[in-house]
Amino acid sequence: MIRLVTIAALLLASFAAHAAEITLVSYRYSKARPVPHIRLTGVIRPGDEETFAKVMQLAKSCANCGRDDGGPWAVVSLASPGGHYKTGIALADAFRGSIAATVVEGGDTCLSACAVAFLGGSGFWPTGGIGVFIDRTIEPGAKVGWHSPLFPDEVVASITDGGQAKLALDTTRIGISSMVQVLTKYNVSPLVIDKIIAMGEGETWNADTAGSLFEVRANLPDFPSNSLDIPFEEQLRNACARLAAYHYNSSLEDGMKAVSGPVETLNTTDTQGKTLTGINIDDRPLNVAACGTNPDGRDGNTLLVAILYRLDGKGEGNLELAKQLSNAVDGGWSFVGYDGGDATRSVLFLGTLAQALLPPDFPLASLQPLVSAAIDEGKAVDGAAILPTLKRDLGLTTLSETAFARVQAGEGMIIAEQVGRADLADELINDKTGGLDLTYSKDFANALVRSGNDTENGTSFYWMAIRAGARAAAIRIEMPVPGDKLTPVQKKLIAAYACSVDFEGRHLPCYEK
Repeated sequence: MIRLVTIAALLLASFAAHAAEITLVSYRYSKARPVPHIRLTGVIRPGDEETFAKVMQLAKSCANCGRDDGGPWAVVSLASPGGHYKTGIALADAFRGSIAATVVEGGDTCLSACAVAFLGGSGFWPTGGIGVFIDRTIEPGAKVGWHSPLFPDEVVASITDGGQAKLALDTTRIGISSMVQVLTKYNVSPLVIDKIIAMGEGETWNADTAGSLFEVRANLPDFPSNSLDIPFEEQLRNACARLAAYHYNSSLEDGMKAVSGPVETLNTTDTQGKTLTGINIDDRPLNVAACGTNPDGRDGNTLLVAILYRLDGKGEGNLELAKQLSNAVDGGWSFVGYDGGDATRSVLFLGTLAQALLPPDFPLASLQPLVSAAIDEGKAVDGAAILPTLKRDLGLTTLSETAFARVQAGEGMIIAEQVGRADLADELINDKTGGLDLTYSKDFANALVRSGNDTENGTSFYWMAIRAGARAAAIRIEMPVPGDKLTPVQKKLIAAYACSVDFEGRHLPCYEK
């Protein structure tokens, strides 16, 4: 037991000098996910899951921040070289338990324990028997990689000098077993688990191709599928390869081999009597006869539906559905082979499935120029926008700050500022106020103000949207108590902020007083 404690102490000591930073960035991540944005950066260490829980509690306390129509309660963006493996698992469990989606954004790196934490990204859908589902996204240009549990060099040296080699081997074996359990729990394809375990020191298995996204059950951010410069016939083949791999529980390489024949008009119809375009599959003894689609399964040059067909058993050569792939280009659910079972064990995404139209070996980084505009639009990014200024110091404490968002605290209240395209103002005032108890509503020349109570969580709010041409600042002051419970000091700070804030020369009339 003493030797076990010694190794554990060495492992903990190797991370003790570092700490992940977990902060609330804003109350709006993107148009598709208009929920709080939490960011984790730096080396992961023990206790980070507790820090996350506190930040998540803060994020969920804002007025009308939930997703009544389903989805995640927050989005966690990750940028970390790794760290304490067990804490990575604890974070994954915390993300799933609190219904937080995960994303690794373009230009960021998430390795080792961070990549394990990434797997916990989840959303929740209240209808249709779906419940908790996988919600983890990798943007083009991001690096996400896994490896087998390893000892740091200084730990290996100490173990060797101390004659604890057998104990180290036993610990490594247990660590690998634990990692297999985690990868399986979070629905990583068993066909890539061996590749991850094979990674040694300085190596990672990276999700950097369209095929690897499918294998780790992650998705790309939403972007128009019709912007892909891929012939329809090849989109169909690539989608059918996913279906074949899913059906046979085989690799995507084997899936591509199964659908290597020509794409043609099939000499049969589906159960609706519609003509099919697809690929014959020479597997009739197992009742898989073809993969294809009917005319309703496409929108111009974009594939919407691919179906793996089997013989209908009536002896006339007609086909019926065995498994289906859906690419929901106008919102809704995309899936591969989903049959209504456990969504956390399925390939089921809320949004488009453009990745399935790409060749398995397609490098995600090459999508960056194509996808970046759609990502920026969804996040309402405007590179020319600048954060608001205050004409006098109000004694606020800055909790986090980026180029386009800032969160401050004062007198027990949170003040969150976010700048970008004018969509931010419209969304805050028009979409987020629904269902709230409004006690004040005023429109000015360049600014809109709304305040009131969120009776569901017992809090109150004061919101401002300031427009400057095509740009806007969305400002949320979130109070932890109902409006009639605010202290005089809190009320004074709200008024002082409202009359001191300026966005690109626009402000409330009281600013001039």
